[in-house]
Amino acid sequence: MPTDADFRAALARALPIRAAAGELTLSVEPDAVRLFNGVCVARIAWRDAEAVGEGREPYEHLVTFGNAVKGDGRSPAQVEALLFAVRDVLGIVSRERALAFSYSTTATWLPHTIINKKSLATREQYFKALIDALGLQDLLLSDEDRAAMISIEELHALVKEVFPAQGGRCELALAEWGGAPREARPGERVLGAVTELSAGFKIELMFIVYEEHDGKREVRDIKSQEVYLLPSEHRRDKARVRAYFEGLADGISALFRQRTDDRFIDGALPHNLADGSLVNLKRARTREDFFLAYCKRKKIEPVRG
Repeated sequence: MPTDADFRAALARALPIRAAAGELTLSVEPDAVRLFNGVCVARIAWRDAEAVGEGREPYEHLVTFGNAVKGDGRSPAQVEALLFAVRDVLGIVSRERALAFSYSTTATWLPHTIINKKSLATREQYFKALIDALGLQDLLLSDEDRAAMISIEELHALVKEVFPAQGGRCELALAEWGGAPREARPGERVLGAVTELSAGFKIELMFIVYEEHDGKREVRDIKSQEVYLLPSEHRRDKARVRAYFEGLADGISALFRQRTDDRFIDGALPHNLADGSLVNLKRARTREDFFLAYCKRKKIEPVRG
């Protein structure tokens, strides 16, 4: 059975971590490392680059290296491997990129989902899992990979071709307002309704429901929402990206035509209509593939207007 001394030694070998984005350190408190039923609990502190530069106190957080309820703790070797993986991740994250995280804390770099995943044990495994969890896959791309990926300009032109999706009394359109465009947050690029992040693309969509009054069609309701529709790992195959968006729009139009008056439509938001998980279907390659998959999920007839 590992002792708290074993965990202290493992933590001492891996911490502190100092990088451009900030620093992760072990608390100076005497009870910074404790052991409960084989589960290590450590008080670890995080300061972003601005806090370091201004000399502000770090944000301390109790990190449980394992499932405290089940008593299923990670070994000192796993804790050390995880922290060295965090060191590797922070080593490639710029100060500006770290600002893209809306609320960066110790838990940002040591998420419970990664700590408690039993299949992870080595530094390499933890590194890959953290990259995926934090949406940093683009930092590992080669110049060749980057050149092959669909750009925000290309995607913007594509979605302007395929939207709006229309049928019955409903329409799903791009939310490209006539006013000033939204300012990009750190780590983002914005073009019209399209936002590019490190993890992929979000599209701002408007779900519009119309109704008839005295023979005139009037807007009854508008709901606007950003929907995550294209992860970075799918950006290289431009032909498939086009097929995906075209099939998705076809499916949404079919949904509107066939279920325009049911309660699902009345309560729907853009993310309920634009099913971004379709892009993950490995066998779907063509517009027809994505259209049929959408119709099957929504339990409608695969009939185009």
